Amino acid sequence: MVGTKAVPVTLQVTLQQGGTVTNPGNGAASHYFSNALLTGSIKVQGSPCFSSGVTQTTPASAVIGNMVDARFLMDDGSTLSLLGPLTDVTEGHISTGIILVQGGNCGDPTGVPTNAIVVPGLDRQS
Repeated sequence: MVGTKAVPVTLQVTLQQGGTVTNPGNGAASHYFSNALLTGSIKVQGSPCFSSGVTQTTPASAVIGNMVDARFLMDDGSTLSLLGPLTDVTEGHISTGIILVQGGNCGDPTGVPTNAIVVPGLDRQS
């Protein structure tokens, strides 16, 4: 069994609701707008693997009901998946729990999630 050491990590996530729909089959942008889509970026401090990323178009990041599913392509080539519910009507807090990392400098090259960032949640900043 290999031991792991917890490293403090700080996240700053910027998400905006709404975007143009992309066809997952051929990658072409469709000509309709969807409020369910999320676009944005993430900045990470304290990670030895990556420091920033942007939302992916395929699979698309989205909000369905109160569930946020944001996937970021990171600067080391990994994918960071943030999944969690919005916990109040002001949309001021996302309860994430665990953010999975696939590939890149710290992930398994086969795509199996081998790294995780544990967060108590993300709060809206003004």
